[in-house]
Amino acid sequence: MAHLRNATRPDNIVQDFGDEGPRVDLKDETRCVIDLIANTTGNQQLAQYLFYLQKLHGTSSYYRHYRWGFPLFNNPVLLPAHATGSLAQLTSPKAELFGRGASNTLYLRSSWQPDATYISYRAGHNFTHHGHYDAGHFTLFKGESLVVNSSNYGDYTGKNRLNYAIRTVAKNSLLIQRSGEIVNPNQFFKDNVAAGGQRITLPTGSAIRSPQHWQDNLYKGQHLAAAELEQFTSTDDYTYIQSDLTAAYNNSEYDKTNTVGKVEKVQRALLYLNKEDILLVHDRISTTDPTYRAKWLLHSLNKPQVSNEQTLVGNKSNGIISSISQHSLIQEKNSSLKISILLPQNATQHLVGGKNYLYYVEADGDDTALDGTNMNEGSSEKPWFEKANWRTEIFSESPTRQQRFLIALAPSVDGPHPIEALPLFSSDKQSYGALLKTSAVIFSQEQPSFSIDLPASVKRLYLVGQSQQPKRILLDNKPLTTIIHRDSITEIQLPDTLLDKSLHIEL
Repeated sequence: MAHLRNATRPDNIVQDFGDEGPRVDLKDETRCVIDLIANTTGNQQLAQYLFYLQKLHGTSSYYRHYRWGFPLFNNPVLLPAHATGSLAQLTSPKAELFGRGASNTLYLRSSWQPDATYISYRAGHNFTHHGHYDAGHFTLFKGESLVVNSSNYGDYTGKNRLNYAIRTVAKNSLLIQRSGEIVNPNQFFKDNVAAGGQRITLPTGSAIRSPQHWQDNLYKGQHLAAAELEQFTSTDDYTYIQSDLTAAYNNSEYDKTNTVGKVEKVQRALLYLNKEDILLVHDRISTTDPTYRAKWLLHSLNKPQVSNEQTLVGNKSNGIISSISQHSLIQEKNSSLKISILLPQNATQHLVGGKNYLYYVEADGDDTALDGTNMNEGSSEKPWFEKANWRTEIFSESPTRQQRFLIALAPSVDGPHPIEALPLFSSDKQSYGALLKTSAVIFSQEQPSFSIDLPASVKRLYLVGQSQQPKRILLDNKPLTTIIHRDSITEIQLPDTLLDKSLHIEL
């Protein structure tokens, strides 16, 4: 029950997960199944969710051919007298992690009100042939869908599903392009399509006989491992999750093509700051070859607004557009999302979309020639699916073996977000982060100490990525003790002063 409640967005849509055949708008199928479970378990929370579905869709909450069973399956006695049929009444923690150690699925919202910021994140292992290769995938909703899943379930063995929808290229995750990479999961894959995504293990059929059988094939045999949870913590001020995505890709420990792998380490962390209503996405990637390009992906319903556009293929409304701008804006009705690229500093953006590029895949893993294919054969146009018409690809023009991304996402309704996220660096440039209006974030590296200068407006510094509390913090050469340490985040409260601040931090 808690999973379903938290997976329901403020617009009464269930956040999709893998091959979604039934309606994600909660009509037809959902209520009948939950009625049976509620009647069997006697769970009053389920009964309240069923009442919510009743008020939302009426008789359409049951598929028309199943409505004869409503008097048998529904048990009105379970419904508490105080039930209102409101999703907000079904409150629970605003951030909950489900399937810890397995699917590692996070649902996060700023509140239970209709105007809440809603974020989903998945970084788990592979389980079934209806799953997707989406370790590190996230979505973001505020008033409207701003960051969306680009996969719509259509023809099971069609090119759209096999070569696009189940793959990482359709998700808001990371591609690591290795030119000429061999991807040949089984006989249904007629062509070699190597977009740079994660290993494909169970695309069209699985024979997982038991939990133990799955466990036995996690790190050997079928190698179903994809992502490990490293950190998760949530407070009233922030939610932080860090995952190791290395196993999802052909890596130095296991490469399905029997070569040396394309990555040594892939980590993704999300930090959502409640008061600022800003999401920071931080990625650290170590490749086995400096020529392998890492791409940061984000899918949207409409084309992002970006300056300095240069058309590479097609035209500005249907093609591939390039920009060296560090900013873009997604506008969806009264909602908007400001995107700020803090790292890499020399980033290029490609906007890919329009009728003939909606499902575009660079099949050879090489952008030297933009000669990919629009994988639209077998795609679905069901009205309850969101149609992501564009995707943004962010990458460094000069990749190295150590590649870093730090992207700030600022959602808002009825006007632009008031905070501009700026890049922030320590004095030695080894630690980096984001400078916001009254807060700053530093993603600490492994050096023993560093110094950083902050403007007077900053009242709070988050030091992210250290398992231990810093040994000493000096503010203008004086010891600072207003420190809160939880898991891998140290929150440093700074005095209310009009003077700029100089901090020295010893780890």
